[in-house]
Amino acid sequence: MYLLNPPDYGYPDDGEERPPYVLIEPYAYFADRDNATTATCEMAGFRGTFKLTFCTARPPLVSYMCFEATAYDHTVFAAEPQVHAMETDGGLVLLRVVFGEHPSSIMFPRNREYLVYDATGHSLEHLPHPGTQLRFSDDSVAFVRPHGCSSSYETELVLKPSPYPAPYHSTCKAITIGGDKGTVAWVDLWHNIVLCDVLAKRPELRLLKLPPPILLENQARRGDPRSLRNIALLDGSFKYVEMQFHLVQPGPPALGHWEWEATVWSTKANSSSAKDWIAEYKLKSSEIPEPSPPMLQVGPGEAQPTLSTLQLGLPNLSLQHAGIL
Repeated sequence: MYLLNPPDYGYPDDGEERPPYVLIEPYAYFADRDNATTATCEMAGFRGTFKLTFCTARPPLVSYMCFEATAYDHTVFAAEPQVHAMETDGGLVLLRVVFGEHPSSIMFPRNREYLVYDATGHSLEHLPHPGTQLRFSDDSVAFVRPHGCSSSYETELVLKPSPYPAPYHSTCKAITIGGDKGTVAWVDLWHNIVLCDVLAKRPELRLLKLPPPILLENQARRGDPRSLRNIALLDGSFKYVEMQFHLVQPGPPALGHWEWEATVWSTKANSSSAKDWIAEYKLKSSEIPEPSPPMLQVGPGEAQPTLSTLQLGLPNLSLQHAGIL
């Protein structure tokens, strides 16, 4: 199933000022659209040109990208182009394009091609193929602008801190802090934050533990943590949020009465101690006036859902205002 029908909003470009930040669809649509952001390039070894257009919208609407290959039909691709990384303070976007007749083709590095799109300069560049040994993980890529330019890939082995307090580190999100040393944070939302000055002469890894969970240790850390946790960088500080649900009135999943609570923590990005985390906000659904949710379409005889009965999750922190979740 391909994404072929993008939304109507965000296109054509109305010439209004771009929002200071956007929420972006992680996969591009196969669609021929043009506006002031459109950029094209050629890809070595492939025919025709490749075009990318960025359709922006102010949150809470989701911005999206449209991709077109002039010499190919969308069926020659194994999946939609995927956004691998976005620059924290800039306009660079890394996209992965996978050629193949079957979705399983995405599993083979030789089928993957990478493009860098500059939303501010409206340019699109095809990166040299990284080979089969160097792989870009979905959640581990970050943009750092080096002092010099290079047309080749460079790798350096950096060992993790020892002893490492968790049995493993599974990166959920990469955040560019930047600065002269090009600091990057790789976040495991179940455990810790690993930081590294990637532009330093001798890069070293540092560790910052996340705040204690709302629930007891044996009740947490099940499934994908992004359904309940998230983190962002705002004004030089990490903002971290955790949600949890509590069953107030037992019953079937659709009829049981649930309540949720959320805690937003903050610490400086250069912090090295878990003791530096400060709980800035605590919120419980039972404390929010019930008229707050918008009226939703429900079936005949069904009651309007409340903030306690709605299925909530995937918390997102505002990149512009500290108090918006």
